[in-house]
Amino acid sequence: MTIKQFPSGAFRSFKARFCIRRGLQKKAVNDIVAYSPLVQWAAVHLILLISIMLQLKTCSTDFSNAFAQSDMKGESVYISPPPMIGGFSRDKVLKLNKSLYGQADVPRMWYDNLRASLEARGFTACKVDPYLFISKK
Repeated sequence: MTIKQFPSGAFRSFKARFCIRRGLQKKAVNDIVAYSPLVQWAAVHLILLISIMLQLKTCSTDFSNAFAQSDMKGESVYISPPPMIGGFSRDKVLKLNKSLYGQADVPRMWYDNLRASLEARGFTACKVDPYLFISKK
């Protein structure tokens, strides 16, 4: 847990991230399920160069807490309540509706969520680099 402060140094809030301990997760039957493509920086450089030469519009974005925003579609993950959260007995478990940091398959779930959202807006994933999305608009 960290303490967030205002620029003046005054207390603002506490910041904590609830994570799953990866070493305690059951191994997936098929490890390819957890695969998520990574952006190829050579492809990004090439697209930027082509965009400059053809005077095309480019944009990028950054997602805060990206992994904690993926829906748990079709998967049921249960965790024991953390000790710092009261009101739960030891024989109870919590079902996750959203993913948590540390889950082995979160990168894949995030990519699937991102891809579906961008494809619904008319973007197409590049065949050479699936993390590069292109729109003809």
